[in-house]
This record gives sequence, structure tokens and C-alpha cells, in this order.
Amino acid sequence: MGNYSDDPHNVLLDALSKGYDRVRFQQAKPVLDRELNLLGDLASPQRIAEHHIGNGVPAGGNDFHITGLDVAASNFTIEAGRCLVAGQEVVLDANTTYKGQPHQVHVAPFPAGTSNVYLRVFRSEVTGTQDSDLNNTGAGDVGFETSVREKVEWEALVTTTSITTPDHFLLATINTTTSTVQDHRRNLTMAVIQDEIALARGNTNGLNDRLNASLASDGTLNASVVGTSQLSDNAVIASKIGNGAIIQSKVGPGSIALREMKTTVASEGTIAAIAANGSAVIPPSISIFPVALPAGYYLLSISITNAPGANTTFRVNWQEEYVVSQSKFGIISRNTVGRQWRINNLTANPVSIAFKIYRIEET
Repeated sequence: MGNYSDDPHNVLLDALSKGYDRVRFQQAKPVLDRELNLLGDLASPQRIAEHHIGNGVPAGGNDFHITGLDVAASNFTIEAGRCLVAGQEVVLDANTTYKGQPHQVHVAPFPAGTSNVYLRVFRSEVTGTQDSDLNNTGAGDVGFETSVREKVEWEALVTTTSITTPDHFLLATINTTTSTVQDHRRNLTMAVIQDEIALARGNTNGLNDRLNASLASDGTLNASVVGTSQLSDNAVIASKIGNGAIIQSKVGPGSIALREMKTTVASEGTIAAIAANGSAVIPPSISIFPVALPAGYYLLSISITNAPGANTTFRVNWQEEYVVSQSKFGIISRNTVGRQWRINNLTANPVSIAFKIYRIEET
């Protein structure tokens, strides 16, 4: 570290904790190195970029694009450009490779399968030992080092671990099984964002009309916003409608014209139809089973359940009857509608018949 009266990083953190945002020099007072350093650090846009803009590359270019994956050699190309990470701008003047990058401490064979490629940024201090220009040895100069420089440096890391610290920016994921690269760089150029906003809102004169076209001031949908022209076939299906989403107060008369029919089993059981006397001229035997059901539409389904023997045929028919009765209790009259079904066995064999009565109604 350079010869500082105090660590510049610690001085900056202390100033920020006290709410300082400027350094003011006074006349006839000595100038201290820690105050000059603090002046530059407070004025630096790094903290604004880090906390309010984020990480990313300029739009429309291939800055720090990962390409040319070579799985066998555990290598890829890193294209030249700029990238903002943790508020610090990294500059790569010419294309390089994973194995040829400036800092190779963490370069290693690729893990099998999918891995993340991160751009990690960090700072290093450069003195006159690394850069002779800082020794100020030109003609008429002071002839010694007066200040040092800080440099933004970087390295590309390949890891299966997910890293979320702000000094790491996800460039891509690579897959050694399929030899593919998936780009994850984000664009931060403000001009692109401005163009997208302008394209979305159109011209200024029509902005309010578009913003107010669908929603009222309280956030609810305006009347007649959604019609058949906005809904394609199968756009709204039962699985997308939550319980209670459509209630009677929200559905106007006649708004839903198509009704769905459903059936429920109202009664079921098995009856025995005794045999006819084996003569076609003798009336068939009749089995009547009444069922107490409310008024409505019903469907009767019957099935012969005992299997016929050799050279035997079972034949039955059935019919539905209604019985209307009236009862009077004092001055109140009550009408009752009953149903009964007649099962006619037309053969000389007893028959077991299973039945189900379905009530049919609109949902």
C-alpha cells in the first residue's frame, strides 16, 4: 500500500457513516493527503452506479461475450469491450481467452455438465515500480513518485456455485455435455431503455388515452374493456378461474347464454320381475316400483343382471307413470306429483333388473 497518513478506504467509510458528501479546503491551511483522497472518493460515481444502476454491458455490442467454447481444451473466447460491475468499469481492449486472461490464479479444467461463468472485479494499487511514469522523471519534473494509482482488474471464473455478491457479474452458463453457451449478460445503456419506453407509450398526445383505456382510477377494469375481440378461443378455461372469481353480482342478465347439464344419481337398486306364465297370450307379469322424487327431469337406466341359460332369452320392457294426488289440511291444499315405473317381464323366466335413476338439471 502507498504511503498514506490513513487508509483511504477507511477514511471514506468513516465519512459516509457521518453523512459527509463534500470536502471544503480553507485558505492558509495545510492540505492533507487523506483529505485529497476523500475528495476524489466522495465525488466518484462508483457508489451511485453500484447501488442505483447495477451490473451490465453496453447494449448492441459483444462486450465480454463468451463464445468459441472448446470443451476438450477447457477454454473459450472473451470478446473485447466494457462492463460495469459493482460500480467499476472494466475495459478489455482486445479479445482474450479463459486461459489467456490476465489473472490466471483460478483457471482450471471445466467441471462436467453446467457451470456459471462470472466476471469478478477487484482493485489493485499501481506504484512507480509497476509504472515508471509515476516516478515523474521527465525533463524538469520532480524526479520521484508523488502519488500512486488504483486500477480496476478482473478475472473470469468458471464454477458450479451460484455467486450473488455485487463484485461478480454472470456472463454466461456453459454446458460441457452439449458444448453450448447460454448468454446471461444484461444491457445497461440508458438510450435503449429510453427507446423502449418511447416505443411502448407512443406519442405524448395519446399517452393518457392509452393509460386510461383499460383501468379506472381505483385500478378496476373499465366497462366494456374486455369483449369477444379481446378473447380468443379457449382463452378463459375452468382451471384459470379461481373459486369465487365469478359471482352472480358480477354477471349481468343474459351474459352467459350457454348452460351446462349435469346428472346426479337420485335412486338406484335391484328389483325382481317374476316370470310370465310362458304363454304369449297371457299378459306379462308386472313389477311396479315407486320412487319419491321431487319434480324435475329424470333418466332411467336398466340392465338385466342374471345371465340367461342355454336357449333362453330374457325380454322386458318398461314404462313411466305419473301419479298426481291432492291433500287438504284445513284451508291449505297441497298437490303431490309421484313417479313410478312398470317393468314388464315378457318371458317365462324370473328376471333380476338393476336400475339407476338420474336427475338431469342445468348447472
